[in-house]
Amino acid sequence: MKHLKKQAMQGLATVSASVLVLSMGVETLANSRAQFINGRLGTTNYQVIQTDSESDGIYYKSEFNSLEEVLNAKKELATQLSAEGSVLLKNDGALPVKKDSENITLWGLNSINPTLGGMIGSSVAVDEENGQTAYSLQQALEEKQFTLNQTMLDLYSSEEVNGTYGRAGGHSSMPSFGMTYENTPMYKVGEAPAYVYTDEALKSADDTAAVVVLSRDSSEATDYNPNMVSGDESDSFERPLALSDNEKAMIELAKAHSTKVIVLINSDNPMELGDLENDAEIDAILWVGEPGMNGFLGVADVLCGDANPSGHLSDTYPANTASSPSMVNWGVYLYTNSTQAGKDAVLTEANKADWYLVESEGIYSGYKYYETRY
Repeated sequence: MKHLKKQAMQGLATVSASVLVLSMGVETLANSRAQFINGRLGTTNYQVIQTDSESDGIYYKSEFNSLEEVLNAKKELATQLSAEGSVLLKNDGALPVKKDSENITLWGLNSINPTLGGMIGSSVAVDEENGQTAYSLQQALEEKQFTLNQTMLDLYSSEEVNGTYGRAGGHSSMPSFGMTYENTPMYKVGEAPAYVYTDEALKSADDTAAVVVLSRDSSEATDYNPNMVSGDESDSFERPLALSDNEKAMIELAKAHSTKVIVLINSDNPMELGDLENDAEIDAILWVGEPGMNGFLGVADVLCGDANPSGHLSDTYPANTASSPSMVNWGVYLYTNSTQAGKDAVLTEANKADWYLVESEGIYSGYKYYETRY
């Protein structure tokens, strides 16, 4: 009896599945031929009913009367988000800066080449026809009535310096699938060496407040390889998220020629900041992320004390990226039967199914590792 009942249930399940598949197929066919079927049967898929209602059909009315009002509100909100989202990592009395009595020298080539957003989905799109502007740090500070050291800005903007050492904004890191076995992946920090600073530029920075900008890019499909090397022959680093030699030298110059040193971290990647945090001559550190089109206006508000940086870091922020197990496990590994296996294999997006990453840390990623290990 049980055997017959089991057979009956199996048969019913088979019939039900067949009917379901058939009905789905018929529905798809009917929808694709709806116009023909309605024409033959004199039917319709929908009907528009006119009523005497005075409703204009707009259910969610805008509080704005023009596109200009929308853009201004967007700018104000972005400024507020950037200011409140900034993270004050250190402040030994350097902030706020007094605009009426303190001039500012921007230090670092990336102070004029900041990272505003990621390379792909979070990149900045500017509608210039409707008056939008992607604010640089310099533009934001000037709009907020800070007095800047123009001599240093002119040095950075020169073709000799920026044209030689500057990076193309947002395009200096190499995607992980672009590596080859013969070519080590490279990253260009985009910082100028110490010897480009003229006596005139250094003297102009005396008795000013230094605002140092350190930047790192980010993007979809792009990873910082532990084995990356500098893409600039004049610079080098131990790890791509650690300070480069040129950045360290630039900071030493800023310390020697300034009344105070404020460091802005223009990155959404966790840079290694332990040395800066423990340096008594670094007076303040402010993490500003990638501020987007209007975010530097909020950063300027933080610098002068018009806004309070109330942001927080994630649960863990590694002082040394090499301490992460994923850093050790990271790499490109080929399947033994991959189509491009071999010494001369070129790993591209077209054949990225041939390789894989090893995540042997399992669940022990991020805070789970650090809180368990330490």
